Amino acid sequence: MIFLSAPTPSEKRLLPLDALRGIALLGVLLVNLLTFFRVSLLTQIVTPHTHPGTANYLVDLLLEVLLEFKAFTIFSLLFGVSVAMLSERLPRRFLIRRMIALLVIGACHLFFVSNVDILTLYAICGLLLLPVVAQRVSVLAGLGFLCLGVALLPVFNGLIPSVEALRAQGASATTTYAIGTFAELLRFRWEETRHFIFPLLLGVFPKTLGTMLVGMAAWKAGVVADPQKHALRLRQVLWGAGLPGALLTVLGTWSHETGRELPWGDLRYIASVVSLAMGYSAGLLLWLSGPKSGWLLPRLAALGQLSLSNYLAQSLVFSAIFYGFGLGYLGKLGSATALWIGIALYLIQLITSTLWLRHFRFGPAEWFWRSLTYGTRIR
Repeated sequence: MIFLSAPTPSEKRLLPLDALRGIALLGVLLVNLLTFFRVSLLTQIVTPHTHPGTANYLVDLLLEVLLEFKAFTIFSLLFGVSVAMLSERLPRRFLIRRMIALLVIGACHLFFVSNVDILTLYAICGLLLLPVVAQRVSVLAGLGFLCLGVALLPVFNGLIPSVEALRAQGASATTTYAIGTFAELLRFRWEETRHFIFPLLLGVFPKTLGTMLVGMAAWKAGVVADPQKHALRLRQVLWGAGLPGALLTVLGTWSHETGRELPWGDLRYIASVVSLAMGYSAGLLLWLSGPKSGWLLPRLAALGQLSLSNYLAQSLVFSAIFYGFGLGYLGKLGSATALWIGIALYLIQLITSTLWLRHFRFGPAEWFWRSLTYGTRIR
């Protein structure tokens, strides 16, 4: 195998894959905005509908059914794809450096911007993926579903703090984040991260790792690299996973909204999220690799190519809007109002990403990440 110690030229990038990442970024943006920045995450967990009104209720409901954890799962699938893809052209030491660099970026984001961070978790999972990256498709898929099964063990459910503790911390977070200075937020965020966010991240760790392994298997099977060639298989995933996932999601939401307990809650929830995310991914890849995506494909691909820069920029913008050192709107906006802020920011990033790539090869965060990985200043 020949390894290349240079970044992938833009003309060789897989546009449908970048575009899928760009679409998933919309879901991540809206979930982060509506459940992590608009209100405290801990408040959102114990009180899903924080503001009255039909519009707010409908936005909350649609977010839960369509996007909550599904966009995150698609991103995890794509992260696994990227690890498998890069392993074919980079030696192990470069991949390790890449994950360590992402860990540094994620830690800075977690402690200085927002402790609801996926980058740190992804970097740790990425390091754990490297020892098995050369395995066959069947082995990777088997390990992936094994990790998803491990996520059902009681030990991971037991990591989540009690409802009373979540409610009390959420109330403190609402006050501190909304009116606190930057220094006060740093101190509060560190304590909150230690006692609440780390346990929540550990709780989703096996599911995230398992989803990434499934993404690696999908790349090795060739499905992602050439969607049209594997159109039949993607259609099977679309209907075979997407339809049951949708039905399980609706059933779970009905149970959650009505308070009527159903059996196999944890299994049903993980199955619904992973299945629906796989169905989304299969359907979107088919559309993005076909002629109907048209003029939208390169624009979504530009957004996805700059996903790290856009993700970090979203956190900075939302911090300035909702935290005390900025406008201090945390806890003051309903879901319906905040939704328009998210859509506006996404459209701005859709335009600016395309304009940026007309003049530069990488986004600023991607440039920094790659430069650390390759040990030289990328031009």
